[in-house]
Amino acid sequence: MTDQHPSGTTESEGASPDPARINERDPGIRETTYKLPATRESANATEATQTDLKNIDAQTVMMKQSGAERITADRVTMEKSGAKTLETKSAQLDQSGVLALSSDHTVLMQSSAIQVVAEEVRLSKSKAVFVNAKQAHIEQSRIVFFSGTAEGEVKTIFTPATAAILGATFGLIVAIASIIARVATARE
Repeated sequence: MTDQHPSGTTESEGASPDPARINERDPGIRETTYKLPATRESANATEATQTDLKNIDAQTVMMKQSGAERITADRVTMEKSGAKTLETKSAQLDQSGVLALSSDHTVLMQSSAIQVVAEEVRLSKSKAVFVNAKQAHIEQSRIVFFSGTAEGEVKTIFTPATAAILGATFGLIVAIASIIARVATARE
């Protein structure tokens, strides 16, 4: 991965971290190790902390309080971060947001997404506009449009009562607008 820091300096994948930024809370991009879920194995990872990035292409990406335009990786973990487009095999978002997410396995915890397309999705205390998943596990989350199979309580934004209220309100607005238009044309 190669990207440019807001300060204008550039770091590449495999570069030695600056000794002044070894503390993981310091802003920047650094190489680290990541413990693979459900195993004792570790993998190399690229970590971004308090950094704005454009395009990221890496095996494992870990973001903390950072943002990215586009991420392509095998694994992505985001904590209090955001991305426009995310393509990955496995994504875990914690208090984060994404516009478009495509993955095999996705976990959103207290996060939000506009579009999620995945084989398997787990939403916990999260919000999404559109979710398309072969299998979804929903816990205290809100989804506007859902396509697929779900376990748990799926709460949609538009319940039958809110849909009826919305429809009645829209009908009333159209009726009032047509009356005003007729009165305005009758006076001419």
